Amino acid sequence: MKILYGKRTITLTFFIFILIFFIGCSSSEKSERKPKFEKLPKFEFKTFDGRKITQKPFYNGTGIISFVASWCGPCSYELTELDSLAKANKNLTALAVTYESPDFYKTILESLKVSIPIATVDSSFFRLCGVKNLPTRILVEKGNIISRSVGAPTPPDSQFMSALKNALGIVEQSEKKSTAKSETTE
Repeated sequence: MKILYGKRTITLTFFIFILIFFIGCSSSEKSERKPKFEKLPKFEFKTFDGRKITQKPFYNGTGIISFVASWCGPCSYELTELDSLAKANKNLTALAVTYESPDFYKTILESLKVSIPIATVDSSFFRLCGVKNLPTRILVEKGNIISRSVGAPTPPDSQFMSALKNALGIVEQSEKKSTAKSETTE
């Protein structure tokens, strides 16, 4: 039995393959999706200095959780940046978490002189929060993860920093000036 494949059959098969490929790869849902907020999982951790910390401050206000490790070079910068943010914004809850024991961090923390709480957590907490790379920082507002940033430093004009300013109600100087101008012209 002979099977004949003509140019027309091959062309039609190729066209159908391409059509199916592009239909399968395109998704109009992506552009129309509304932002989906992830809920911060409930937790209770002990910080390196023995304090108990839970999700409650993150459910009642605004906070940042940074995921770090001692072997990660940019994580040292992340810790100092998070510490600075926490000191500058008293309404911000800050927490750094790692899957390593406090012994790994003793000398690092002494040299960085940071005062933010750091806790050892199970690696499953990293997975529950969708963390795949270090350092990662998540912004939590009223229990919802509203933004995340991977790597350090986080640029001041990033989406993360804009979301943080919005969550804390911080108005930029340029915004104050434009608001003042519009009020005087009315």
